Amino acid sequence: MDFIEILISVLLIVSIFAILQIGITVKRIGSVIGDLLEEIRSLNSKLDPLIDSIMNLSDKLNSTLTIVENRLSQLDSILDNFKTQISGVTSLVTHLKTENPARVLVNNLRAMSNGISAFWRNITS
Repeated sequence: MDFIEILISVLLIVSIFAILQIGITVKRIGSVIGDLLEEIRSLNSKLDPLIDSIMNLSDKLNSTLTIVENRLSQLDSILDNFKTQISGVTSLVTHLKTENPARVLVNNLRAMSNGISAFWRNITS
C-alpha cells in the first residue's frame, strides 16, 4: 500500500465518522423539533379555551354596548322632549311678563290716583 491509498483509507474512515456524526446530530435535531411540536400542541390546547372565553366576552360586551347605546338614545330623546317643554314654559313665562299696554295704563292711573289723594290730603290738612 502506498501513501495515497493510506490517505484515502483514512479519509474514508473520517468520512464515515462524519456521516455518523451528522446522522446523530440530525436525530437529535429531529427529537428537539418533536419536543417543540409537542409543546406547541400543548400550548395550543391550553389557548383554545382562553380564545373561546375571550370571544364570548367580546360578544357579551358588544351586546351590552348595544343596550347602552339604545338607552343613551332614549335618554337623549327624553332630554330633548324635556328641553322642548322647558322652552315652552319659558316662552310662556316671558310672554306673561311682557308689559301689556292696558296694564301700563292701569298702573299709571293708579299712580295718578295715589298722587292726587296724597295732594288732596296735604291740602285739606
